[in-house]
Amino acid sequence: MSHGIRHHEFATPFIDRAFRFRLRSVVVLSMALLLTTGLLVPQSALASYQEAMQLLESKQTERAYEKLRILGKRGHAKAQNTLGNIYKDGLHGISQNDTRAFYWYRKAAKRDNKARSEMRKGAKNGLPAAMRNLGFLYQFGRGTRKNLAKAAHWYRSAARKGDTLAQRYLANLYEHGDGTPLNMRQAAHWYMKAAKAGDSIAQVRLAQLYKKGGKGLAANLAESARWFKQAAMQDDITAIRNLGYQYKRGHGVPQDPRQAGIWYKKLFEKEKDPIAARSLGYFHAKGLIGSGISPQKAARYYLSAAKQDDLIAQNNLGALHQKHAETLIPLEPLTKTDVELTDLADLTDSARRYRLRQSNLNHAYHWYLLAAKQGFSLAQYNLGALFEEGIGIERNAEEAAKWFEKSAKAGNQHALWRMGRLLERGDGVKRNTKQALAYYRKAASFGHSEAKKRLAALERIMTRKESGIFPGSDEAIVEQLSKLGYGNDIPTPDTLSAGPVATISSETTQSLREELALLGYKPSPFGF
Repeated sequence: MSHGIRHHEFATPFIDRAFRFRLRSVVVLSMALLLTTGLLVPQSALASYQEAMQLLESKQTERAYEKLRILGKRGHAKAQNTLGNIYKDGLHGISQNDTRAFYWYRKAAKRDNKARSEMRKGAKNGLPAAMRNLGFLYQFGRGTRKNLAKAAHWYRSAARKGDTLAQRYLANLYEHGDGTPLNMRQAAHWYMKAAKAGDSIAQVRLAQLYKKGGKGLAANLAESARWFKQAAMQDDITAIRNLGYQYKRGHGVPQDPRQAGIWYKKLFEKEKDPIAARSLGYFHAKGLIGSGISPQKAARYYLSAAKQDDLIAQNNLGALHQKHAETLIPLEPLTKTDVELTDLADLTDSARRYRLRQSNLNHAYHWYLLAAKQGFSLAQYNLGALFEEGIGIERNAEEAAKWFEKSAKAGNQHALWRMGRLLERGDGVKRNTKQALAYYRKAASFGHSEAKKRLAALERIMTRKESGIFPGSDEAIVEQLSKLGYGNDIPTPDTLSAGPVATISSETTQSLREELALLGYKPSPFGF
């Protein structure tokens, strides 16, 4: 019986007011947590953000900015980060403003909205990109005071959430000890994470760390080559250049000119890189790539590098023109009368070689001189040799001495040797045996074999002079030697002039025999 009382089978049981209040508070805080952590995004907020981004793309900047600003004020992290980007770089017609950028990045990084503040302050669940951008502003003092420790903090927070750029930026701080203790192991750790994520810059930096090693990190050329190769496959120019070099030298990989040539050619085709061009020129000049020695291909690459003021390439191009003087066809004429391809067609073989030789030696002189004037010691030596031997130009011993001396000062052992010879002979310079000995000694210290022989011979002559076997001054020694028919100087192989032996003591004759034998002379037909 109902007794007039009506019941509903789904009636809600009684709940006291205090319990309902507590339940509502839990629901509100839970929703706030979900909204803050990004686990729950209101459809209207998501739609508004997407609409704002579409408005930016369609260049409706004012409407887009207003929507982003409203979303940012309500705690929408992506909108806050986007506003930070706009102000940091002055995008979409908005004036660049680091202070405003810092304001929005900080909000996005810390998620400093009302719901968040009701639970806990901080950046534990912040947006990684905003964390990284906030670190960037702290690192460079944009919109706030420069604070490398805070930059490292925010980079680390973003890096731990998997932000690749933050991982690389943090690694860079560890590498240089900025805002953190210098720690190469930590630098390699974070570079490795970014590198494995495919960041080519991180791959290059990791390769460079392994290439040189550092505090707490051992050098590892094999690892260096591995990461350079990873970055090179993404067309990173620095990586391609370094990988080519490592194959050229055999650093961390087997020495392989062909592999080096592949990477250097790729680099040359991308940037006309002078190091790549010079290396390709060298490979073709030596026949290390391609079908064999190819002076024409070598000249093409050397010329490209030489025009970019690569001193090694300028010297090597000069040497190429000199070595292949009768066969190499110059790529560009130096003068109006220089050899051109059409000039050679109707010439006899000997005439053709003569014309080519004239042109190529002009080119050799031109490139040697260009590099020599810029202080490249090998070019200075080669230029001195042209003057001393009169190759393609009139012989000029004074000019030869000038360039040999410059090269010798840079420690070129061949220039030291040649300068010693000029001083010993008095050729282009005032004769000075003591200075000649000094040059010979220095050349010999670098291992120059001819200088060692000459030094030993002259030192024995000087010792015997001092002991009285060759009495008197240098001029007296020269006089005694001239009695044997060797002219007015201590003889050298290329100035040897045998003549009748004068009547001198047997002891002196024997001494001269020994000294001249040391200098490489053989007895003359006249009995010496």
